[in-house]
Amino acid sequence: MIRASIDLVLASFDLLVLQANRGDSDDHAFAARSFIVNKLPLLLLSISSVTILPLSMPMVLQQALGRVGTAVPQRTAFMTACAIHSLIAEDDIERITGIRVPAHQAGAQAHQAALLQQYKANPQVVDKFVAALELLDGNAAAYAETIVAVCTAQSDEDPLTDTISNLDYPKSLHRKAYHAT
Repeated sequence: MIRASIDLVLASFDLLVLQANRGDSDDHAFAARSFIVNKLPLLLLSISSVTILPLSMPMVLQQALGRVGTAVPQRTAFMTACAIHSLIAEDDIERITGIRVPAHQAGAQAHQAALLQQYKANPQVVDKFVAALELLDGNAAAYAETIVAVCTAQSDEDPLTDTISNLDYPKSLHRKAYHAT
């Protein structure tokens, strides 16, 4: 599993570099960055939870990122997301990447239950949840799950159709297909 985890990280960053070199659209570049920051740490967390032998994630990431060029964007954002999901300690970021990250930059992991409580206290906060999908901070899954939960929790006291129709969707979530005439 160690080799597979290293290969997964390398392949993900290779895809990002390939897209940058080909000059792919901003949408494709955003999707690749989003995958690296928001999905890859969760995949690594899943892999580490099903292995028989303990998987040293700092060692895996050090070996993988040692083979990724230092000029590759998203290295630090990826490592910060790994720290948010407790794959590594926050001080491992500097040790592995060589980039000094201010203490507590990793922030906290967002949890759907806490986000739903915020929504119940202030329904307008859902706009912030939608905007948070673009942040590339490793918490997109929690925000997306909360938005889906809010949208599917139909009740008489909560007119969600007004909330949903008034959302200010981030530009990166729009597709040209929806604007075709």
